[in-house]
Amino acid sequence: MNIKVAIGEIFKKMGLLNFSLKLVRKFGYLTKFTDHHSNGIDLITDISADTKIQDIKVVLDVGASIGSMTDYFLNIFPQSVVHCFEPYDPSFKTLISKYRNNNKVVANQLGLSNEHGELKMYLQSDSGYNSLSDLVNKPSQGMDGKYQTVTVTTIGDYCIEKGIDHIDFIKIDTEGLDLKVLQGCEAMLKAGKVKYIFVECTFNKDNPQNTPFEVLNNYLQEFGFKVRAIYDQSNYGDKTFLTCVNAMFMLQK
Repeated sequence: MNIKVAIGEIFKKMGLLNFSLKLVRKFGYLTKFTDHHSNGIDLITDISADTKIQDIKVVLDVGASIGSMTDYFLNIFPQSVVHCFEPYDPSFKTLISKYRNNNKVVANQLGLSNEHGELKMYLQSDSGYNSLSDLVNKPSQGMDGKYQTVTVTTIGDYCIEKGIDHIDFIKIDTEGLDLKVLQGCEAMLKAGKVKYIFVECTFNKDNPQNTPFEVLNNYLQEFGFKVRAIYDQSNYGDKTFLTCVNAMFMLQK
C-alpha cells in the first residue's frame, strides 16, 4: 500500500475524509488524486506539458463578447497579444472601452467565416446566442425580427492583412459557425501554422447552437491535430445530460 492510500485509509477510519471533502467543496473547490495527470482541469497545466507559456504570443479570441476570456488569456499568456473578434455592437463598444489603452489587445468589429461579405445577423433576446450560423441565425420572436449587418472576413486574410505568420492559440465560440471559422484559415492549418485550437462544441446532434465534436475532430485530424483535453462540461438549464464542452486540439508534429 502506497503512502497516499495509507493516509486515505487513516482519514476514513477517523471519519475525517468525508468531512474534509465537504469542507473543501463548500468553498468552491474540488479535490483529486495526483497519482496521474488529469487533463481538462487546468488549461495552464495542460499547455505547459507541451509548450512554454511564454511562447504563446499570438492569440485569437473569436466571439469575444465583452472580453471575459480576453482577460483570462492576458493573465495566463503574459507575452501574448490577443486579437478579439466581436461583431455585436453593444459588446464591441464594451471591448473598445475596456481595452482602449491596452496595446496587448486588438479589437475588431468583424465576424469570421470561410468567406467575405456583409451578412444579416438576427439579434436574440440573449445576445450570447447571436450567431451567423444558418441553423441559429433566425428572427427571434422576442426581438421583433431586429438584426444587425455584420462585416465578415476570414482568419487567413486577416492574418495576411496584419502580417501574422502563425497563430499560437485560437479560441472559438460562435454558436455553431465554428467549422466555417476554421475553414477560413485552412491554408494556415495545412502549413502547420496554428498550434492550439480551443472551441465550444457538442456531442448531441439535436443541439444546433454548437458544432458537433465529431465534425471538428474529423476536420482537424486531416491537418495533424489531436484532442489535447476537454474542458467546461456543461448541462445548461435543467438538462440532465451534457449539452456542450470546450475541446482543445493540439497540432501533433
